[in-house]
Amino acid sequence: MIHKRITTSALCLICAALLAFAPGAGTAAEAAGTSEAVSVGSRMITVTATVKDEQSLLAFEGETRPDSALLKTALSGEDIIVVGETGEEIGKLQNVMNALSVCDIVPIVGIYDGNTADAVAEFFKENNVIDAVLLSDDGELLYEARQIAQKVSGALEITDISDYDAGNAYETAVAIRDAVNESWARAAVLPAGTDRQIADVLFERCITVWMRSDGSAAGDYEAIVRGCHGIVTPDGAAAKERIGLLPEDLLTRQPQIVAHGGMPVNYQPNSLRGYQDAYENGKADVMENDLHMTKDGVVVLLHGTGVYGEWQNGDYIDDIAAQTTGTGKIHEMTWAELQQYKIDGYKSYPQEPILDLDTYLDYFEDKQTRHFMELKRQMQTDIVEPVVGAVRERGMEDRMNIITYWDVSAAEMRRQLPEVSVLLLVDNGSVIIDQQASQKEGWLALLETLNPDNLAYAPNYQTFSQEQMFALAKRGIQTYKWTYGDVDDFEAAYTANYNSLTTDYALWAKEFDVKIGFGSDSIALGTNEDEGVYVRGTVTDKSGNTRERVLFDLQIIEGDIGLHKTAGGRYYADKPGTAKAIVTYVSENTFSYNLYEGDSGEKTIRYRLCAPQVVEITVSGRGPAANSGTNPAENTGAGISQGDRIPADGGDGGKRGMTPGLTALCAAAPVAAAAAAVTAVVLKKRSGHKE
Repeated sequence: MIHKRITTSALCLICAALLAFAPGAGTAAEAAGTSEAVSVGSRMITVTATVKDEQSLLAFEGETRPDSALLKTALSGEDIIVVGETGEEIGKLQNVMNALSVCDIVPIVGIYDGNTADAVAEFFKENNVIDAVLLSDDGELLYEARQIAQKVSGALEITDISDYDAGNAYETAVAIRDAVNESWARAAVLPAGTDRQIADVLFERCITVWMRSDGSAAGDYEAIVRGCHGIVTPDGAAAKERIGLLPEDLLTRQPQIVAHGGMPVNYQPNSLRGYQDAYENGKADVMENDLHMTKDGVVVLLHGTGVYGEWQNGDYIDDIAAQTTGTGKIHEMTWAELQQYKIDGYKSYPQEPILDLDTYLDYFEDKQTRHFMELKRQMQTDIVEPVVGAVRERGMEDRMNIITYWDVSAAEMRRQLPEVSVLLLVDNGSVIIDQQASQKEGWLALLETLNPDNLAYAPNYQTFSQEQMFALAKRGIQTYKWTYGDVDDFEAAYTANYNSLTTDYALWAKEFDVKIGFGSDSIALGTNEDEGVYVRGTVTDKSGNTRERVLFDLQIIEGDIGLHKTAGGRYYADKPGTAKAIVTYVSENTFSYNLYEGDSGEKTIRYRLCAPQVVEITVSGRGPAANSGTNPAENTGAGISQGDRIPADGGDGGKRGMTPGLTALCAAAPVAAAAAAVTAVVLKKRSGHKE
């Protein structure tokens, strides 16, 4: 069968010379090293470009190339081909993947019918493809393909949210989470305009959130302000540029605060009083605990001691001597025997009763706090069934994420609780990479470790860099770091848009601002200072306290009008017209800290929050006019209002002028000069004949 190629036969020859390995076997990110030098910040947002025609592939070069490319596949005879949006043939899948790999662009391979899905899965298996993502809008189809192509990751396309409608946004999001995990996917691709709460609930349950955009500025920024991890767009270059123009301090998602063993800064870890304190006083988003099992099958919360991974006569280490008033190993004791001891040995805090899982879950059953439940029982899977049973008995599946060091435990948990996300814990986050002969081989080893059981990643925060996190993210896999005890590290991670911060000091963030509310999708402005308009709304902190009528900032994202801001904070425009903007607020949060080592003081964290919608701005050419009252929205503390003239010498000393623009272009990951040069030849040379 003769097939059209995306370039001449030179493409195949050059790719073959460059990529002597099997397709996909060496396509991991060379750029993602272990250096902490690159600060990604709020740009932890990936871009997937949809390949709609041959020309879109030719545009994948330079600093604005996408992180990944969505390829729609079909069968043509015995060949798997990539097709455009109108069904035209672009090239063989193998050739397109090889060309993308030169630029470190991850192939997201879309499968939409059974025959093509089977062929792609078998192709991946036979050629040991590791560095790719399988995507489908059919969960069952994706699951079956992932059972064959186990070494790649998966993404489930949600084409219609109403298919999962459970009556409210929360339940709908949980239903989507269930479908994503059960289809053996790590990422959910959501339609444009998906409710921010749905995106948040998925994010909180360790699902990668990719959101569709129509390629416009408004479409891209709408996905961003709704908290996505990545944008799926027909214009990857434009999306890359727009992400680069985001304010450096913008938080597009709110990092989850994970209470490590409860509140060990105040109480013994894994004690009921410690968890109560983390929930009631610390306002933690997530409770982390450590699960062991007694000789008679009771699951208990206790960290245990010992060097994990060491075996003693085929046994594991879960000694209680360092953390309780007793001695012995948990798995060798009955629950009755264990109960005679107390949790002790952590600083000078009062002793606490040893806590069992049933008591812990009973306390949290009617509370919406989420849980990172760690399976500590070393290399043993018998703990999985009682944990799953206790969770299902109380209907708490929607609030659970499972973490474990042990791949066998992870696999068994995925089998028994397939709707829940499971994270692989690693002390040295780069250990799997570093154990290999090269970074390339190491990255493939990491993917090969995570993907067969559809796992997210949870490394020690000091051993896995931002670049490495981004490299996993563009493959649909998120990273969840632990355990933060240094205030500067905590600040850096929080303001860098990380997914979660596990810490002994959950109370540090209990009064942080986490959400702003703006009650309108449109704003009407005039063209002079007398018609200036306040942009007002609400600000809510983690403890649930809400401030009304707070002044917000506007930043234009589309349109050619300019904004002026008075000393008192009112906006007007430089000329009539229309535009689109995002609404933001700069938050400063100061907390006191008292570290175990005795260091104490205060720390201020500053970041910018955004409203979850893009607003339309309409500017009329009105002349100077007296204030005419207030917009009805002013009375609710949301929306915009006129009036309340502020003296010219107030606020910023009477200074007026244009609002600061969106700045700081995003630097793309470097590609070796030789590879870039060859890529230019590969993707630009064309022929006048078909092969």
